[in-house]
Amino acid sequence: MKILHILDALNSGGIEILALDLFRNAKANNIDIIFVATGGGEWEELFRQSGVEFIRLQRKFPIDPFIVSKLRAIIKEKNISLVHTHRSVEGLHAYLATRGMKTKLIMSYHGFNLADRKDNFSLNFLSAKADANIAVSHGFLKRLKEQSNFKKLEKFHIVYNGVDEKRVGLSNDNSQSIRDELKLPENIFLAGMVGNFQAGKDQLTICKAIPHVISKFPNFVFVFIGGKVEKTPYYFNDCYNFCEKNKLLNHVQFLGRRNGIFSILEELDL
Repeated sequence: MKILHILDALNSGGIEILALDLFRNAKANNIDIIFVATGGGEWEELFRQSGVEFIRLQRKFPIDPFIVSKLRAIIKEKNISLVHTHRSVEGLHAYLATRGMKTKLIMSYHGFNLADRKDNFSLNFLSAKADANIAVSHGFLKRLKEQSNFKKLEKFHIVYNGVDEKRVGLSNDNSQSIRDELKLPENIFLAGMVGNFQAGKDQLTICKAIPHVISKFPNFVFVFIGGKVEKTPYYFNDCYNFCEKNKLLNHVQFLGRRNGIFSILEELDL
């Protein structure tokens, strides 16, 4: 069985890390994957070297007829049995490309901003059209049932996100520790969050909670690991401006994108 996997952009993120883990282990586990990227990004070279057949396209419009046509041609030429996508933009292209064909469409849902009407509408539509939908946790599926208007929740299955043990084992590099970098005393309680500043992450709520925490625990420092997203810079800007306005920058550190995430997580108290 040949699987076509589609991602729209190749920037650092949770879905991209999972895809890389899958691709790097595909051959050893007899999984025949062809990967199509409909846009580039900072991790493009990693995907090119991941061990699966890599096809690079360039989407020019929100719904691009050229991309649909190319995907349809790839599905026919490669005799694809299953197409797997993760987000609404690649899901819509995959749906249009597979219409009238025997190829199955699978959508994975890792979490999204239910307040975003466009995304909510698109994913609701796709969930009804897909042959199967994957939610990555029981908690997220419960959230979908309670907060969304998804009509075909009986087509959802729970498949937990996996982490490549080899990558976790290799993540402990020799880079300077966060505590040493920030020159934190030993009595500092270090908390943190990993994730780029984008819809659904909600770092601003954490920022708003920090004044209440340090009023009771003054030896508290919080670190954000993750970068500003070019298309939605205001998620980062709102957080930074709130911390600056409320004189929290001695207790909150914005460290940007980092490698060796598992090493960083090991340093955190929370």
